Amino acid sequence: MDYQIKYRCHGKEFVNNSIYAEVKLVSESDRLRLTIIPKEEIQMESAVISLDDKLNEGEKFFSEGFQSWTDTMEMSYEQSTRKMGFLGRMKFLDKKYGFTAYGDYNFVPYRNHYSFDFTYLRHLDACRFYGSITERNGYTIFFLDGRNLKATKDIAGIFISSAYELFNLLIVKGTKDEVFNQYATAIGGQLRTKKKIKGFTTWYRYYDKITAQDLIEDVEKIKKRNLDIEFIQLDDGFETQAGDWTSLIKEKFPDGLEPLVKKIKEEGYKPGLWLAPFAAGKDSELAAKHPDWLVKDSAGQPILAGSNWGTFYALDIEKDEVKEYIHSFLDFYKKMGFMLFKLDFLYAAALIPTRTKTRGQLMTEAMEFIRKELDDVLILGCGVPMFQAFFNVDYCRIGMDVTPEFNSKFLFRHLHRETPSTKYAIGNIVARAPFDGRFFMNDPDVIFFADDKMTPEQMDMLYQADQKYGSLFFTSDDVSKWTASDITKWNGLGK
Repeated sequence: MDYQIKYRCHGKEFVNNSIYAEVKLVSESDRLRLTIIPKEEIQMESAVISLDDKLNEGEKFFSEGFQSWTDTMEMSYEQSTRKMGFLGRMKFLDKKYGFTAYGDYNFVPYRNHYSFDFTYLRHLDACRFYGSITERNGYTIFFLDGRNLKATKDIAGIFISSAYELFNLLIVKGTKDEVFNQYATAIGGQLRTKKKIKGFTTWYRYYDKITAQDLIEDVEKIKKRNLDIEFIQLDDGFETQAGDWTSLIKEKFPDGLEPLVKKIKEEGYKPGLWLAPFAAGKDSELAAKHPDWLVKDSAGQPILAGSNWGTFYALDIEKDEVKEYIHSFLDFYKKMGFMLFKLDFLYAAALIPTRTKTRGQLMTEAMEFIRKELDDVLILGCGVPMFQAFFNVDYCRIGMDVTPEFNSKFLFRHLHRETPSTKYAIGNIVARAPFDGRFFMNDPDVIFFADDKMTPEQMDMLYQADQKYGSLFFTSDDVSKWTASDITKWNGLGK
């Protein structure tokens, strides 16, 4: 197998073996490892390896998107990865809103066919599977060069001074079920639950306009209709600003969240809470008081992590003070009685590499930290790179947010690949079906029954995809509008 490993030492560029580093390739029956062993400190530039395989006529290439919301699919050679929309590519808009932070746009060059973490080439029922066993040393990106399959690593700029494993790949053949079973075994994680759960979330019913009274009324409606629901999850809209998680909007939650937890439990349900632990709103008290806690660019300016909440920054989890702060509010809400935490915008933990850590390592350590902090409750991951979610969350979003309209609005469609869309969400639900019960339990997002912006056929298409490939079933409807048929369909989920 050919490879090209570029690095710098003493101001000069070197490729593969040199007086400053040795590159070692080990190829076994189902495993390929490539390690660089520096003899003194070197700075990595790139790593590419040819995998001696190609996409033949009539075969499919699996394209795994960067994070939960990135579109994911099987592709023919004639198809191409979607590009960022023309609005997202406008530099003045990105500078103002940080659109590129949602995806891989700042560190992976566009290619017609590429895939994060793993891929397979499929002919009928037979798959030739290639998967990274660890992303701790950088995201692995598989891509087609013409029709030839190659892999590269997101390692540009980091300094290393000891043996560094660039690639550790599982290479197997079989049916889709067989190769994913082998992949899960090779990674070596363990699921904490295989339980299918149902719940209600406030998000699509109210978005950030939710009030305590709204939630109480919904709990009572659910109870009155005797619905098969286990969790009641409060979503965004209770906090004064992202990052100020224990500072509530008094007009909407005058008595805090404790009475809501009590009400939910008294009615026989389990309380869940939404948080974005690595986010700090641009206008938050957290960002104002602790600017040194924010991830900064080379000029010392905080980096936008996205446009939500009027734009937000990312917290630097390399700082002990940041980890202590995250621990404080997670522990606060655990002790209050919340039993499921939906953690969102998790990609923000790894926007840029440090001198010695790749984005992949930062993301891996961030998710291991979160798992340890919430080891005694359920975690629903969202907006998270998939490999780092594997075995670190109990449930995980596998697609972008759904929308009341089947296809997203015009402006959304032309921003980036991570924008909400029921149409694309259904594609992701199907493509990421093999994850369910292997790496976590799949969350396909909510089911609509009482929506007047989608046709009954479109709502049923979403329902059928969720029923077939999901394990976490949530709704955000006004359940008082559900018909007897809707209730029957809801009760049939997960059976």
